[in-house]
Amino acid sequence: MNEATPENVTVMLQTITTKLQMINAEVMAHRTIDLNDYEELHDIYTFVMKRTTFSTNELNMIAEELGQLTISRS
Repeated sequence: MNEATPENVTVMLQTITTKLQMINAEVMAHRTIDLNDYEELHDIYTFVMKRTTFSTNELNMIAEELGQLTISRS
């Protein structure tokens, strides 16, 4: 996951969505993050993977951060 590839972006988004049991997983499934924002996505991914539980505030923060990442124009 340390390499900025479209495949890694997809895997990280799917993993985050699954682990957080996000309600709008369908929206996230069609989202592709611009590789320029890969490091930020990786930071969110690392944070999520280290935790076993999340507060409501943390879930909201994560969703907001993901929403602010640039969508790829591919």
